[in-house]
Amino acid sequence: MESHCDGEVWGLDINFSNPNLITSAGDDNKVRTWDITQRKCVGSATLDANKGPERKAGYGASTLASTSPNQQARCVAVHDATGKVALGYNEGSFEIRAGMDNLTSVEHKDKLCKEWIETMHFSPDGQWLAIGSHDQYIYIVKTSDWKLASKMQKHSSYITALDWSLDSKNIKSTCGAYELLYWSVDEAGNLA
Repeated sequence: MESHCDGEVWGLDINFSNPNLITSAGDDNKVRTWDITQRKCVGSATLDANKGPERKAGYGASTLASTSPNQQARCVAVHDATGKVALGYNEGSFEIRAGMDNLTSVEHKDKLCKEWIETMHFSPDGQWLAIGSHDQYIYIVKTSDWKLASKMQKHSSYITALDWSLDSKNIKSTCGAYELLYWSVDEAGNLA
């Protein structure tokens, strides 16, 4: 038997190219891929082997886990075409893993957010990764080089959820103040 084992599971996403696979991550310093037809874990990796500083009160999402914020993933997004896995961390960084079948290979890691990442999604056309943070910003990252294209703050509280339109030209987002906002995304990744 295999499962997450410390704290909470925060992130879960499905690969619509292969809907039998889901990826999860949480407080236990692990990311795992599951085959739901076989009902078993088919891939697993450590988030960060090096324990970082302890979480300071009021910084990062609370947890009862023994891991540090750099070892706690708060959300997962799977790129449907490539299977790449994006992970958002409790200390505000995001990371790209090579694939659901290659979770040990880290392709990119960066820290854009001042606070923990609550939600992230790849655009349906695969060109963008939208990141919603507890710092009230939405970040748009270009998937060809993982560089920041734009960031915008219009919400009056932390971002709780976001999603793309099917044509990858619009985003809707919600926040802790129960606001629902709609955004346009231009060809350069700018939000309006």
